[in-house]
Amino acid sequence: MLTTFSYWTLLQCRYSVHVVQRFLSAPSTIKSSAERVEYTMKFLTQPLTLSFLSSTAGVACLSFTDFAFSERFFFRPLMIVMVITYFIGTFFLPILLTKLDFEFLKVGHVSEEAEDNDKVMESFHDDAK
Repeated sequence: MLTTFSYWTLLQCRYSVHVVQRFLSAPSTIKSSAERVEYTMKFLTQPLTLSFLSSTAGVACLSFTDFAFSERFFFRPLMIVMVITYFIGTFFLPILLTKLDFEFLKVGHVSEEAEDNDKVMESFHDDAK
């Protein structure tokens, strides 16, 4: 049971950390949280799904063991945990993030175009003095 719980924690972090990091670091030109989630999931849907499928294939090998103990205490719980954590990381978390439309969560980089505009404005103000 402890092994399954620790694996669940590892998998949950594995999916969620990428989604949250991409959401937080989205360009500052993306204003709404729904657009930030769309930006995030357009990029991460394929890698997260492929990660889930490869992990599932590895754990599925445990189902072919002759030991009932391994099948019962490792294969079944891990398959359940993998499906649940994938669902939480790729479906529930993005839905939750769309509801968190706070300015302090928008810590992404400023686009190059906005930086160029800022430099032009700074030089304009310097010339005006």
